[in-house]
Amino acid sequence: MALTWRQTSSTVFENNRGTFEQLYYYTQGEFGKAAPSILFTTVKFKNHEGLALDQVEASLRSAWSQTRAKEPQIAARHGENGKIIELFEGKALDNWLSETFVVSQDKTPDGIFRESVSRRYPTLFYFPATMELTLQINHAWVDGRGALFFWDIFFSTLSNPSDSPVTAEVIKKNLPLTMDTILDVPQEISPNVLGYAERFLERISTDNAIFTPADDSNASLKGFFRRQCKLSPEISSKVISTCKQRGMTVTAAVQVAFGMAVQEYQQEKQGKAGDVWASFANIDARRFFAKEYSDELRRVACHCTVIPLYVAIKPDTFDETTVELSEYYRKALNHPNAEGALCIPAAMPFYMQKVAEGAAFFRTPLLTSLGIIEDFMGRKFGQWEVEDFWLANTMMPPSMQLFLWTWRGQIVFGGSWNEAMYGADVTERLLERTEEILMKALGLLGSV
Repeated sequence: MALTWRQTSSTVFENNRGTFEQLYYYTQGEFGKAAPSILFTTVKFKNHEGLALDQVEASLRSAWSQTRAKEPQIAARHGENGKIIELFEGKALDNWLSETFVVSQDKTPDGIFRESVSRRYPTLFYFPATMELTLQINHAWVDGRGALFFWDIFFSTLSNPSDSPVTAEVIKKNLPLTMDTILDVPQEISPNVLGYAERFLERISTDNAIFTPADDSNASLKGFFRRQCKLSPEISSKVISTCKQRGMTVTAAVQVAFGMAVQEYQQEKQGKAGDVWASFANIDARRFFAKEYSDELRRVACHCTVIPLYVAIKPDTFDETTVELSEYYRKALNHPNAEGALCIPAAMPFYMQKVAEGAAFFRTPLLTSLGIIEDFMGRKFGQWEVEDFWLANTMMPPSMQLFLWTWRGQIVFGGSWNEAMYGADVTERLLERTEEILMKALGLLGSV
């Protein structure tokens, strides 16, 4: 299957979907209806130039339009047989901006997230009352790391506005390559990847996994929720330092602590609990790109893959488990062939079979770790400053998402889920308990 862009008219470019793009095409669902795996990323910002609100709005709208020049996928949509990027001009541009740049006077980012529905195009919401922006986008067009690159490019464009027209020639030279092309991902099952695919899913197919039980497994779909916990800069510094001394990553430490909190909740709710975290972790596949693809490293695109997680969760082995998990991350990230990037197409039949069988990974929390945000996204852009950041995905029962990153020296971790599973109090308790377990395990309780 060819994965090269074709110019099908003077204003339209088309391409076949890559492996993960196809997966997220399936999650798109029906426009106007709730859908899983929609990426939402929010920033709180400030303008130090003293612009009036109408000037801020006009600047944001213009920057959204101009960002298409560097990152055409913000104007992408799914076609029946592939992905489509159009060059909008004149009335068509006005219509696209009206649909995709939305000024929300009476809702908050949490409200937009809670009531989110599938939309035809990536959409930028502006909240003038709180000076916040939220990007809603199908995961086929961007991954978590790509969302950071989007904000960096958007605010760079905002601080350096241009009157240059966005032309077909400009868009053509900036059309992103598909990850399948960059990594030469096999498009069909072959003996070379079949064994990897089987092992990939067997490692996380267990009946004894931890998960967060729903209050009512038959409840109808409700609103999408997100919550987060921020450690203070002082506590974060001590956590980072202690993890480094013990040879563990912050990601692994928070994950194991959260797993223990989930295990406790499961025990409390059901009278028994699982003893293993069996799931997937999303990782940035850009680390696998060869030098000739260096121009794609900061691309706003879906350049992610997954690795299987099979982590024993035992309250009395925090250090041992966390160090082992840290080592697994370090090694797995250096082996895309064995850990998922190149065997996903081959794994799909097995994946669908396991889902149909009710495999544990379908309900165990998913993990997304973004690292240090400032390594990928700036904070100050001329007279514009980003003050806060958030990212979450819409999740469908029976699973929730754990996400974590470091921003302005603070460790941030949180969750997103659907209210059909349980109320916000459950996730808030899990996050509070995660902090307690983490601090106790690292010997930091009462130290700050």
